[in-house]
Amino acid sequence: VVLVGAMRPATAFSADGIMNMINAIYVAISEHSINKGVLVVMNDRIYAAREVSKTHTTGLDAFTSLELGSLGNVNGEGVNFYQQSLRKHTLESCFSKIDLKNSFPIVDVVYCVAGMSYRTIELLIKNGSQGIVIAGFGNGNINSKFKEKLKNAVKTGTVIVMSSRVASGEIVAGQAAKETGIICAGNLNPQKARILLILALATNKNLNEIQEIFATH
Repeated sequence: VVLVGAMRPATAFSADGIMNMINAIYVAISEHSINKGVLVVMNDRIYAAREVSKTHTTGLDAFTSLELGSLGNVNGEGVNFYQQSLRKHTLESCFSKIDLKNSFPIVDVVYCVAGMSYRTIELLIKNGSQGIVIAGFGNGNINSKFKEKLKNAVKTGTVIVMSSRVASGEIVAGQAAKETGIICAGNLNPQKARILLILALATNKNLNEIQEIFATH
């Protein structure tokens, strides 16, 4: 699967859509793309879908992998790979046989800000959230007043995943988080951590298994 898009409409000067589409087709039919997982092709670059993010609102180079870089590039008709993801994906993942006809668990994202209230998290849990991803400060840090409440949320069955508002880097799980069952998102941003948590909960995994999924997928 190759995802592709455009930053400029077809009516704009120097529209990029047609070239992106052509490059994506070259990547899709290339034998070098086999077993590389889901790919994103934009602005002559090839990215792993897991790693890539949009980092600019309008620029042609809006998509990038800040921490790990691109997998390769498209040069004319040439498709060049220089690295690949070692994380489990596609048929190797534990989600390859999920029944897509079933409804998926409700998972929400809470973005941390200065002086925020815990009310949002309480309302989400009350309204059926089975999992919540916290977009914390820096290394997944949160207001100290929230820590005990998040512990209680885990005890009552809500899965909590700690991610970060920061664009790059990896969350390092502290001992306190491990002891309370809070899941570490690793280098996944909150949006992607939410998708992975939805899939993990859909397979009825326990907390240790969910943490292993985040460590290997």
